[in-house]
Amino acid sequence: MDDRIAEGSDFIKIVLEDGSPYGFKTPFPTLDRATFAALVDAAHRRHTLAVAHISEQSYAMLAIEENVDGLVHIFTDVMPSPEFIELAAARKVFVVPTLTVTESSTGVGSGESLTYDPRLAPYLTPEEIANLRDHFPNFGHLTMDGARAAVAGLHAAGVPILAGSDTPNPGTAWGVSMHREMEMLVDVGLSPMDALRAATSVPADAFRLKDRGRIKKGLRADLVLVNGDPEIDITTTRDILRVWKLGNEVIRTPVSGMTSVAMQKRFELGRAGDSH
Repeated sequence: MDDRIAEGSDFIKIVLEDGSPYGFKTPFPTLDRATFAALVDAAHRRHTLAVAHISEQSYAMLAIEENVDGLVHIFTDVMPSPEFIELAAARKVFVVPTLTVTESSTGVGSGESLTYDPRLAPYLTPEEIANLRDHFPNFGHLTMDGARAAVAGLHAAGVPILAGSDTPNPGTAWGVSMHREMEMLVDVGLSPMDALRAATSVPADAFRLKDRGRIKKGLRADLVLVNGDPEIDITTTRDILRVWKLGNEVIRTPVSGMTSVAMQKRFELGRAGDSH
């Protein structure tokens, strides 16, 4: 734990995963409960957040019972139980469901629709298009029913929902997949404003980032100007007019007009920004 923090980790992600929902006949080795609990406690004693990677409700329950701060991903193995929703709300965890990559785990290229959107397609590289249309094999016969119901139930119970894509897994690409994630959050019951907050102020609050997430004097000037009202139609976030990062305007160039140097820089920036 000390090594991870010393090398610059802002939070600790702990994996609880045996692979069984995905059709693997031999489960992966994963942490036992005592080790997981010790890691969460060690993070908290160092004033560091601990989040848990899960894909099964049983592991989600275990993580919350052992005082994890948040869940990364949502499960697809079962429909959510009332006990899970109640526990998550009572323990005040946050959840990053990454519905985009979850859908890809059911054998659907979740980002494929983005590749046909004229507001986005000109800015996608051939590699990004291919990955957005890709998906995981669905050996476990998974569906999105449990994941959708879990996110809807968590939101209704007041559990903070954060937008994340888990790029660069199949079905995703840096940046652009956030548009699909917000669309999916609205589809399961969040309002467009809730989805916008899930991608801005809610993550800032959950991860204790006091310098961003809102348009407010004294905060980072990271701004996106769009043509339309995303409070009415969340997909208008795709119709981008101008972008500023740290107060400096970022010029968006269609892929057809990018130099090889600019393309490489874009790739490096994407890798640097990879996160949930």
